[in-house]
Amino acid sequence: AAATAAPAMLRLLACSALLLAASATRVAPASALAGLRHVAPADGAPKLEVLRTSDVGEAAALLAQWSGARDFGLFAKFAPDDGAFAPRRVVLLGICRYTRVLLLDLRPFLKASPEPLPRQIAEFLEDKRRTFYGMGLQKAAAHLAFEFDAVIRCVDFRVRAWPQLSLGGGLYGMANRYFETSFERPPTLAKPSGQAVHAWLQWALASYFMMFYGP
Repeated sequence: AAATAAPAMLRLLACSALLLAASATRVAPASALAGLRHVAPADGAPKLEVLRTSDVGEAAALLAQWSGARDFGLFAKFAPDDGAFAPRRVVLLGICRYTRVLLLDLRPFLKASPEPLPRQIAEFLEDKRRTFYGMGLQKAAAHLAFEFDAVIRCVDFRVRAWPQLSLGGGLYGMANRYFETSFERPPTLAKPSGQAVHAWLQWALASYFMMFYGP
């Protein structure tokens, strides 16, 4: 693991800090949001503020802090292929902006037939002014539409990315190439710390390319 952030990562974080300072979006301190926890840096990632919850009120409080924001990193975690949920279904969403991450546990909302998500969550995801970026989002978007009747606007790195984007090595290989870091993908994304870093990488790579190559 890298002990310090690499030059490309420092440039990204510096640009992010300037954008955040200039943004009209109000960001509450961690103490103002119940359940928000710090995740220590890993493999060169910055310290992250993470909320893992299935509580609609907690999730809505964090989403409200992002009311004026437009671009987010997103990943979807699917249920293990163990027959408990057949076919495999989305059980967790990781949504990230800057160094704040919402890990939304969707298992309480899974129904036998498609049913909309709670209003506060659905309105946030379906707002056409927002764009979600990440690896493999086409599949995630299709599942959200089918399982929860939620249609999102997204950019999948694999199919609708920038011409300059080299996909070799997947998400972690891309991060190491562009940020000059040494990220290693965990064997599973079972732990909140790994899930948070995974969500952050989606946002970090999207932000990097938007900063240097435009939206």
